[in-house]
Amino acid sequence: HSNGGVCTLHYFLTHSEHKFKNLHGIILSNPYVAASDTVPWIILGVVHALGRWVPKLKVPSNLKAADLTSCPHKQKEHVEDQHCQPDASIGWASQGLQAQARVRKLVETTPLSMPVLYVYSTHDKVANAKVVQVV
Repeated sequence: HSNGGVCTLHYFLTHSEHKFKNLHGIILSNPYVAASDTVPWIILGVVHALGRWVPKLKVPSNLKAADLTSCPHKQKEHVEDQHCQPDASIGWASQGLQAQARVRKLVETTPLSMPVLYVYSTHDKVANAKVVQVV
């Protein structure tokens, strides 16, 4: 799901098929292959520009637990989890955007030899559902 989905796609698109002879397909849930339309383009530009120079700079993600799950129990877990940070570093965001671009390019040029089931929501506040449909 999300970041794991883009990592999974990258892995399967860049490794030889003989390793996967016992694998019959991939299931991906809202892979984070592009930022949501709710992220202003100016923010994406700033992330690209600053990612190299101030990678540790933290910016608020503006995501609430309710943006990530509709389950009240999981929302509570998310809020109480000390490992879930409300901020993201510019470096992480910059590297993520670059990885997304690499995966989108790989998808265009490298065929997968196994079925892929994409499960996505048009209400995801992180992953861009329009781009997932194209991928």
